[in-house]
Amino acid sequence: MKAKDLIKILKKNPDYDVSISIDVSLTRDESTYGDRAFCDDTDADYQIVGNTITLMLEGYVNFGD
Repeated sequence: MKAKDLIKILKKNPDYDVSISIDVSLTRDESTYGDRAFCDDTDADYQIVGNTITLMLEGYVNFGD
């Protein structure tokens, strides 16, 4: 996704909350497909290296140790 694509989505829904969900399955095994990390942190930071914007967020996971 390019930044311009994300901007279009956010402009259409300016009052929506934003959350992040990342698949953190350790293998392709079906037993871990639901392992995810989530973030709804409003204090996001970012860095730009080259032509890539990296969002840095604090979050939590939905699975045990």
